[in-house]
Amino acid sequence: MAENKLKVTIATPEKRVWEEQRADEVLLPSVDGQLTVLAGHEPLMFLLDTGSVMIKAGDSEEWFFVDRGFVEVLDDELIVCPEIGERSDEIDVERARRAKERAEERLKLIEPDIDVARAEYALRRALYRLRTAERSEV
Repeated sequence: MAENKLKVTIATPEKRVWEEQRADEVLLPSVDGQLTVLAGHEPLMFLLDTGSVMIKAGDSEEWFFVDRGFVEVLDDELIVCPEIGERSDEIDVERARRAKERAEERLKLIEPDIDVARAEYALRRALYRLRTAERSEV
């Protein structure tokens, strides 16, 4: 009997980031915590959080940075629709480092016109981008 595999699509409003018919499992950041999806999963929709997506096929892993959106699971198909999606090897590490530094500097300031929630969100995005980019170097 053939082993079931997941067809995984990651598509942002601007581009198709990934499409493959060979995944064994996918780890995703949901707003309720990490979620692992395997082939044959019950149909499900959930909100995607900012973080890293790992697609595992055999011994290989592909990593992606995603920023908010939604996910739909349909039996052996997984559709990930983030606002932003980047392969780990496409992340501009220097840009992410600069964004991290800017956000950290803003959070150090004690001024009434600083939008703390926005700075924290920018810092979180930058940290996840850096962590995801490190995965491509392993």
